[in-house]
Amino acid sequence: MALVIHYLERLYDFWKEAPGVRRRQPEALGADRLAAFWAIQILLGVLIVIYCVMGELVRVIRADKMKAMFFGPPLVKPV
Repeated sequence: MALVIHYLERLYDFWKEAPGVRRRQPEALGADRLAAFWAIQILLGVLIVIYCVMGELVRVIRADKMKAMFFGPPLVKPV
């Protein structure tokens, strides 16, 4: 879905400059912009996977143990 929306945005930008969708379609599919688009999509996919994995780990291991794993045990003040 993101690919279709990105394509339509690019096609609209080219269409504003010079009407005629058929002549502008190859420019909207330009490889220079498409490579950056795929890089962003891959990065977003990786971030979503990391988010889901961490959410499941917190659910299974519990939040207090996860905090202790990443930030160390809580400091206890002497009384």
